[in-house]
Amino acid sequence: MDETNPTTQPTKEKEPVVPMAAYDNVVDYVDNKMLFEGKSLSQWRSLLILPAIPDYLDSDGLVKLNQKAVALTETCFTNLSIAKARYTAAKAAYNKKLNLQKDSIRESYDKKPPMDVIETKAINKCLGEATAATIAEFFWDFWKNQVEKINTFNDRLTGLNITINQETKILNNKF
Repeated sequence: MDETNPTTQPTKEKEPVVPMAAYDNVVDYVDNKMLFEGKSLSQWRSLLILPAIPDYLDSDGLVKLNQKAVALTETCFTNLSIAKARYTAAKAAYNKKLNLQKDSIRESYDKKPPMDVIETKAINKCLGEATAATIAEFFWDFWKNQVEKINTFNDRLTGLNITINQETKILNNKF
């Protein structure tokens, strides 16, 4: 408030702007442009939607759910193993290049430079490999989460299988 004019309203300070555009760009890139086996994460998420379990489920419906679960399980475990292999290879490639760069940097100096200087310079020369390893780890994490999701679904199906089999046995013995 202006002290010479008591009717003046205090000015509002501008609120800090959240860098949502940068976040939105990352989300768009991750969801739509990073590909695993030729599909984006958005496409994979659509393909990996678990079927709903209906209120009433007979043995034929249960067979169909089990077939869908088997197909999803195969997809998830296959892609998990591919992602893990790629992550292992990307880490190995990064570590190999990093060590080669450290050796090269050491050899380029007459006097041994401090370890932090060697490390920093070597890391800077391996940014591409570091990025590749990070992306590979990202996909490995994605598939680990998908496997957890399908395992939870499979556990639920196991319970339903047991329940329906028990109901069938009870019904068959009553007649």
